[in-house]
Amino acid sequence: MIGPVQQPLLLAQVTARPDATLAEHCAAWAAETGVAVSALTKCRALGRLDWPLKKRR
Repeated sequence: MIGPVQQPLLLAQVTARPDATLAEHCAAWAAETGVAVSALTKCRALGRLDWPLKKRR
């Protein structure tokens, strides 16, 4: 779970890697925090930040 306490860290992560895929963000989160999260958990957390999700084609 990525709670309100971790939101500043999450925002810093996605700001530093704006073109990363959701899977890449999950891997980076696990590397930085030691906590593995699913793509769905990451997607929900990004939604709470109103972070726009981009799709690569």
